[in-house]
Amino acid sequence: MDLVFYIEIATSMVLGIALIIFSCWLLKIKNKGLWGVFINAVMGCLLLLLFNLFGLTALPINPLNAFISAVFGIFGIVLLYLIITFL
Repeated sequence: MDLVFYIEIATSMVLGIALIIFSCWLLKIKNKGLWGVFINAVMGCLLLLLFNLFGLTALPINPLNAFISAVFGIFGIVLLYLIITFL
């Protein structure tokens, strides 16, 4: 894999987390809630990377999956797994 692919993945994850922060700011969510959402998004991105690093699932790493895992966090990983498994 080339460097451009990794840059696309990192950019998608950063944009997803930035979208979460902007949405929380727009909806005036308190700092405690913002940190919870932020930690969930980071955990979702890390799970996507770890699952593919150890070959636990067949979740491909692409910009769309990285964005979904950044926006929805752990629930996004579960959603992606269910979609790929059953479709």
